[in-house]
Amino acid sequence: MHPLLQHVYIVRKPPTSTPDPANPGFNHIDEPARSVLVTDEALIPSIIGTGEILGRRVSTAAFSFKKPLALAGGQFGAGTLAGTVTLDYDDPLNPFKHLYHPDHNNLDERFERKLPEGKEAFTVTRSISLEFTNADPLGLNPPGWGDSELGGVYRETISGLHRRVIRVSGVFRVVRVLSAAPLDQ
Repeated sequence: MHPLLQHVYIVRKPPTSTPDPANPGFNHIDEPARSVLVTDEALIPSIIGTGEILGRRVSTAAFSFKKPLALAGGQFGAGTLAGTVTLDYDDPLNPFKHLYHPDHNNLDERFERKLPEGKEAFTVTRSISLEFTNADPLGLNPPGWGDSELGGVYRETISGLHRRVIRVSGVFRVVRVLSAAPLDQ
């Protein structure tokens, strides 16, 4: 699975140690400290323990989904990966829904009944594809291209925002910030 993430926490998991059987006054390291990727902030204490949390959050405003989106297709860095995000008409991240605007809350005038889809907000669907290219699409060809930097052509089809389907495309670039084990471990 190749997940597309809206955000991820890069945190430092402390080392684990056990008493050295040959020298009981000392410990030896079972597992060294390492960086881990966590997709849900609530999982951090169960993964790294109760110590001080050292790390950072990396996020984007371009994608409005909470859980990782599984992309299907080829291999990461080769071929095309694609996936679809659906934002329900009542999802708090839906662009038609506004917490502080009474005409965009999906409630009737008395704020008693939930309105059906299409009265104030619409379900929005985004079909995303990432087509990787061998050469830098901007022609810059930086030193890490193909190893720590990859990119290609981004295409997206959006329905539900307008009566017509919206199609956008452009180039994208991803930079590897960490080679890590699977997410949330």
